[in-house]
Amino acid sequence: MSPTISAVLVATILTGCASSKGPPDPERDNSTPDAALAAIFAELHEGDVEEACTYFDDEFEKTFDEDGDCEKVLSPFDEEERELMADIEIDGDFAYHYDNGTVFIPLTAIFWPDGGRRGDGGLFVERDNGWFRTFDPNP
Repeated sequence: MSPTISAVLVATILTGCASSKGPPDPERDNSTPDAALAAIFAELHEGDVEEACTYFDDEFEKTFDEDGDCEKVLSPFDEEERELMADIEIDGDFAYHYDNGTVFIPLTAIFWPDGGRRGDGGLFVERDNGWFRTFDPNP
């Protein structure tokens, strides 16, 4: 699947290395795309949007078709959606892996497994010094 085809997929929460905010919580494993996503997931489930956003780099908003920063995008998740997050098992089904090592993770598959609310754009993730960070495939 090419990045251009992936862009048609629903929005997603990514995994990434924070740049100006410092490194992600060392107690959260983000050694693989799925583990990093699970770490973000855990922060969101605990209701800590600010901490979840530390996994995203400063270019986060460029990976979305809509305007807004990380906290604006993540804050609207309500208690019911957080409960859904707790029940989701993170595995390879949630990520599209490319030969060049980049990853695309569709958000709706995670937050709305019943196919509910949909968004625009998508998050692309790449390795950077052992961490993951978001990037814009079409700068």
